[in-house]
Amino acid sequence: MLIQLKKIEKRSDFIVLNNGIVDETDKIILELLQEDAKITIREIAEKTFDYTGLKCPMPVLKTKKELKNLSSGQVIEVISDDVGAKKDIPALLNKLGHELVELREDNGNLIFVIKKA
Repeated sequence: MLIQLKKIEKRSDFIVLNNGIVDETDKIILELLQEDAKITIREIAEKTFDYTGLKCPMPVLKTKKELKNLSSGQVIEVISDDVGAKKDIPALLNKLGHELVELREDNGNLIFVIKKA
């Protein structure tokens, strides 16, 4: 698992924990880092799927198809400029039991970071 640490001073560092395996000790360390250094932890997507230009229902259908090809715990990023995706993709994830790690907007695009259950 690659974890990005963003410090308040806007300096970024990356760390890799135990070749991708996060155990209880790592979780405690990360919690302490978050409290003491005032950092945020963000999971980094392993793959990005750009669905800009596609209209409803294609971003949702393509996201569902890609999720089937992933292993549990894998993280992907989906980019869409379809306004309907803002409601539809989270609804799909909720229905299928996957996690919406982050949803942000950038230059008119919706960026979903998704972790497969």
